[in-house]
Amino acid sequence: MALDVGGISTWNDERSDKSLLLQTAILAPKSAQYFRKISGITGENVKLPVFESTTPWQGGNACNYTTSGTTTVTQKTVTTVPITIQETICPNTLLDLFTKQTWVPGNTSTPETGQVIEFWIKRKLQQVALQLEAALWQGNTGTTNSTYLKAFNGMIQKIDAAADEVIVTAQASITTTTIKTIMDEICFNASTGIPSKIMDLDPKVFMGYDTFRILQESIKDDNAYHYAANGSDMKNFEMFYPGTNIKVIGVPGLNNNSAVDTGVLPTVVKNRIFATHSDNLVYAFNVENDASSFDVWYSKDDRNIKCHMRFYVGVLPVFTDQIVSYVNS
Repeated sequence: MALDVGGISTWNDERSDKSLLLQTAILAPKSAQYFRKISGITGENVKLPVFESTTPWQGGNACNYTTSGTTTVTQKTVTTVPITIQETICPNTLLDLFTKQTWVPGNTSTPETGQVIEFWIKRKLQQVALQLEAALWQGNTGTTNSTYLKAFNGMIQKIDAAADEVIVTAQASITTTTIKTIMDEICFNASTGIPSKIMDLDPKVFMGYDTFRILQESIKDDNAYHYAANGSDMKNFEMFYPGTNIKVIGVPGLNNNSAVDTGVLPTVVKNRIFATHSDNLVYAFNVENDASSFDVWYSKDDRNIKCHMRFYVGVLPVFTDQIVSYVNS
């Protein structure tokens, strides 16, 4: 009996636009919900114009015209890099495994692969989303022990490289005691915390899930059980810091346990906290315009099932002087 590949075609056509299948992974990272997203970027350096203008006042009694304002146009560059993910599996290796329960009754020579492929791709999409979430923050082309973290420079590397961010006083470690000191400085100190000039831009504080849980515990220990009110969403690791209108958001991309291929996660990306307004963090990609970037097919020449993903991705912290950054001493 020939291999029935009908299930693959059915699954592959589940959505009319195949790019949306990859988009599930690309847009799934939680941090992407809060970044300014720019689509259609395919590797080239895209210049984002920045306008600054002065408005000096003059006396209004005389009938004259004296120009005095100055407008300066600068540019910020965002670049995306192409990422490729590929894998080949032999369906015959599944003959004696759990997948037998998904076969067509009576077909014992070749597995019915439709449901198996669905599980396979679903898991790969989940893994891509998890890796992309971490890379958006922790990516660094100088990384040597992780294929996905070395693909492009993430927010942390670019913010640190700019060296003009607002620096929060470093603590030896983040504990239930020091987290309050750190957060109070971020939220209330106009010099070493969120700049007053961006307070009306709805600034947010980003931290890893692990740090967020320490903050939760600290507030719990203070018997401040009302902290979950006023729009907080503890189920999704989001809450307003008590006494403020500033939302604290836990994102897995800032976790201290992001997976690496060998060794350990670099210390420089651990225990980091950042605060800024969402439009100041740009997430660039091109998946919406590349309908052929995702494909799954049965290869008749070698009787294998193959998966191919390709997408572009990059990030840009626009005004780094409007970003508050914390790292342990």
